[in-house]
Amino acid sequence: MRYNNNCTTVAIDGPDLAGKSTLIESIKEAIEKHNLKVKVVHFPRYDKPIGKLIESILNNKKIKIDPYSFQSLYFADINDFCNTELKKLKKEYDFIIYDRFYYSTIVYSKVLGLSIEQLAFLSKDIIKPDLFINITSDIAITIERLLSRNLPPDRFESQNEFVSKTIDQYKNVNTIIFDIIKFCDEHSLKREPFNEKSIKIHAKKSHKEILEEALNFIVDLDDLKLREEKNVI
Repeated sequence: MRYNNNCTTVAIDGPDLAGKSTLIESIKEAIEKHNLKVKVVHFPRYDKPIGKLIESILNNKKIKIDPYSFQSLYFADINDFCNTELKKLKKEYDFIIYDRFYYSTIVYSKVLGLSIEQLAFLSKDIIKPDLFINITSDIAITIERLLSRNLPPDRFESQNEFVSKTIDQYKNVNTIIFDIIKFCDEHSLKREPFNEKSIKIHAKKSHKEILEEALNFIVDLDDLKLREEKNVI
């Protein structure tokens, strides 16, 4: 039995170390308890050709590439997924959760200096999710969590000024998307609908609070309880 007879796509995005991965694991576990199928897709997809290229650039500081070309790879990876995998997955799962999506790419692109015009052309054909959960944060939280982590920082996490700008842009991502929509419409660019519902949740909240708020946004918890009671009976 499908949830609402449909597949719901949910993008969960936010700055590095905001707690996205932990939240996604908890959401998946909570929903699957009700006999619903959940698929998590991580972006970039490092197991795919475009994702492998992105990873090689991130891991090799000797590689020089201009920001537009580099960010284009992220958009290309998402577009490839939408065109080759999404339709099939929607038939198989009740929920598809994106661990990062085009929101991250928009944010990083803005920090790297890409224009609204460039972002409009790169993002207009992406099939947008039904729901978007934006985990916002502050630089103090990010630095604290980075210092407590034993993994080596990548090239972005090692640049505090860049990270600070990124965190600020996540807070303004809906405004950026509105500007992209406006540009597309003013220039008669054919685009996929930007009609996802969105919510902001601050990373300073406890994991329990964030999880509860996210679940309430994604599903009807009362409906899930009824499903659980029916399954018990």
